[in-house]
Amino acid sequence: MAKVPVLFVEPERQASGLVTEGTSGDQEQGLVTKAAAKIAKVADMDATQIAVGVVAIAEKVGPELSKAVKKLGSGKLKEVSIGCAIQLNGGVVVAGVGAEASVTITFDLS
Repeated sequence: MAKVPVLFVEPERQASGLVTEGTSGDQEQGLVTKAAAKIAKVADMDATQIAVGVVAIAEKVGPELSKAVKKLGSGKLKEVSIGCAIQLNGGVVVAGVGAEASVTITFDLS
């Protein structure tokens, strides 16, 4: 089973909390927000599982795209790209709004 390294970037996270500063007689409390940070890590994923996920999306989306393009008429749409994300378990899903795509499936419609 072939493995490929995949970079995962976790979404930005902000932390906030109530902080107390000073000595017992002159303590001040304040709300502190820590800066957002992205955390990246690399994990080895099963190349076959990624390929199967890409093919599954292409098999489902491809025929529907062909039908839709026929309704548009020739020359209107030549290529469509769909951003996909690789999950930690190696699965591939279409990336939703705001998600970072790590795999792009491109359909040549000409």
